[in-house]
Amino acid sequence: SLAYSNVSMLNSKNLSYNKKETSISASLQSQFKESQSYSFDVSRKSIDVEKVTDRSSILAEKFANAKPIRGEFDVLLHPVEVSNFLAQVLISSLDGENVFRKKSFFVDKLGEVVTNEKISIYDDPEIPYGIASDFCDDEGVRCSRKALIEKGVLKNFMYDLETAYLANKKSTGHGFKAGFITYPDIMQTNVRVESKEHEKIEEFKGVFIYGLI
Repeated sequence: SLAYSNVSMLNSKNLSYNKKETSISASLQSQFKESQSYSFDVSRKSIDVEKVTDRSSILAEKFANAKPIRGEFDVLLHPVEVSNFLAQVLISSLDGENVFRKKSFFVDKLGEVVTNEKISIYDDPEIPYGIASDFCDDEGVRCSRKALIEKGVLKNFMYDLETAYLANKKSTGHGFKAGFITYPDIMQTNVRVESKEHEKIEEFKGVFIYGLI
């Protein structure tokens, strides 16, 4: 699929802003015997459709020979599953409104160690050609790279103008609209997980999980 968007803003001081964006995406679900696999890619520039199809079909064939196992193992999650975990569990707890309304498990934990100290998580709208890159949000507030969690320490929450006012904070440039007729809501841009420790997947001993049910 191809997507095109045109965003315009005009404030009471006659300051106007306009941006045009394009993106391309491809997804494929493959089936081999009783096995299924799914693969996708999305980009502001270009994608390798052949790579998407190969990855989906090869994994579907590999999974057809899978056997149930029991025991205790080290687990390696596919990046898509890490992304799903971040989106459904972690990011919502970094939402300033959820913090203000006491619906986050990070309430009163700013400045404390909340994750493994080897991990840092940033919201980075400055990535060139990033899917959600921008220099200001839909309320006109400047966007910039922010540490949400740095070396395990909780550093920042995300705010739009309304929630920032209620919580007596400053907007962090996370007020975005899902559509023309909707109100701004708190949304992340490009979330990046960084760590100084790396391990080659060929040397990993454990279970690699491509999808969770």
